[in-house]
Amino acid sequence: MKVKVSEQALVARINRKLKRGAQALRRRFGAGPDEGQCDYCLLDWRRNSVDAEHVDLERLGRELAVLQAHEELTRSG
Repeated sequence: MKVKVSEQALVARINRKLKRGAQALRRRFGAGPDEGQCDYCLLDWRRNSVDAEHVDLERLGRELAVLQAHEELTRSG
């Protein structure tokens, strides 16, 4: 049985891990046809730039080892 991890909890875990490298994961809301849908982007504070857009939370969480094999992401909404 997998342990459920909320989207908010996973974002907090990812940001704690990224803080050391002066990066952060931020939520942004789409415009136009995607209005009302959210999306995540990876920011680099040192270069003041966007490193990645349309970030897959679960994949990034597993790559950073903040989401373990026995855990699964539960999306809100």
